Amino acid sequence: MKLFNHQKQAVKFLIHNKGIGAIFHDIGMGKTLTALETFKRLRESNEDLKMYVVCPLSLIEGAWGEDIKKFTNYRYCNLHEKRKKKQKKPPFDIYIVNYEWLLHNDLIDYVGSQETSMIVLDESSKIKNPRASITKVLLSINHYFKHRIIMSGTPAPNIETEYWAQMTFLNYGIFHHKFNAFKNKFFHLSRGTQVMQGQYMSRSMARDMFSHGWESDITDEKRKELILCLKPHCHYADKDKCLDLPDRVDEKRFVYMNPKQSSIYNQMKKYCLAEIEGQDIVAQVALTKIMKLRQITSGFAFDDHGIARAIDGTSPKIKELQNIIEEIGKKQLIIWCQFHWEIEALQQIIGNCSVLYGKVPANKRQEEIEKFKEGKNRFLIAHPASAGHGLTFVNCSIQIFFSLNYSWEQYIQAKGRTHRPGQTRKCVYIHLLCDDTIDGIIYDVLNKKGDSQEIVKEFLA
Repeated sequence: MKLFNHQKQAVKFLIHNKGIGAIFHDIGMGKTLTALETFKRLRESNEDLKMYVVCPLSLIEGAWGEDIKKFTNYRYCNLHEKRKKKQKKPPFDIYIVNYEWLLHNDLIDYVGSQETSMIVLDESSKIKNPRASITKVLLSINHYFKHRIIMSGTPAPNIETEYWAQMTFLNYGIFHHKFNAFKNKFFHLSRGTQVMQGQYMSRSMARDMFSHGWESDITDEKRKELILCLKPHCHYADKDKCLDLPDRVDEKRFVYMNPKQSSIYNQMKKYCLAEIEGQDIVAQVALTKIMKLRQITSGFAFDDHGIARAIDGTSPKIKELQNIIEEIGKKQLIIWCQFHWEIEALQQIIGNCSVLYGKVPANKRQEEIEKFKEGKNRFLIAHPASAGHGLTFVNCSIQIFFSLNYSWEQYIQAKGRTHRPGQTRKCVYIHLLCDDTIDGIIYDVLNKKGDSQEIVKEFLA
């Protein structure tokens, strides 16, 4: 596999640190390949080495599975889809599992000796909360792995206390092994201009203080001291400073429909008929059927009266969008949607954001645009037909395609809103695709510059 300079440097850093370290690279910088190359190098001196990856569910196949198949000859096992089977000697090179799986299964059942085990926590900010159940599980098993790597673009999106669990997973010697002792060393309590330092508190005392408006804070001097502790164990990379990185990076995130949603999808696909909230949703011809399936993957469908019927349970695409929003930190974001229901549902969840679609009056459009361009609104939720042509959003470099339609021209125009003269950063495009559905077919056809007729052919094949 061919690596960019920042990936080569990160691999060299990890090898030098004996396979223990943090890769804090921006979104879209190929952290997966960095980990795979590190595994390859470590395996050259230990042919029995196995790698265990813990990552968000959407990345198991969308990032790890695709890169393993594309760039290596390794055999991998998606434990999320495989029934647990205890084996003395695992037949796979790589085991991949999502964080939530750890709450109901024992990863150690698949692990050999400590000397032949390597673990990677992708999007390690998932364990930023030291009191979370997943964090406790991972901190209880880290000693089973000789090589330990954590990876994140935003390891501490809120406050530096979020470094503790991630760095403790790597090495108990980086910070004090007790969270409260770590917090008392680097942080103080503040409430407006009031400051309280150097006071040890029990959990009940802290809870009482926080309930009255006190919160943890850190001085510039203590922050520098904390960063000095982190530095030997971390490799940082900013995508906008990596000169050899492509100007545009496409990323896929596979999400999985909930049982009700999956059942409705399969009904529609097989019989052209589904029932939601007691109403029949009928599709008579192929394109209409495909449109209904597209709606269902987003968590709703229109009935014959044009009323949107929401499917029970939170849409997995919405859950993944919320994960990405946390993952990118405070950066601005454009979210492209194809249906009014999606835009209005996201607007309710996200709150303060700019919106551009058919229902926005012409005299309000410029106001929505300016709020986003000036940074007053962090998010823009839009339909490509309303914002995909002519507009320039070089204030933003990350886009999410919540859903896709058949038009390659609309798709490429939407991408071009951020990749334009004046853009100084690398552009990242994230596609939310329900696994094994019409979403993947549309994505593949669009990337071959196909049209709706080709989508129908692929769907019916």
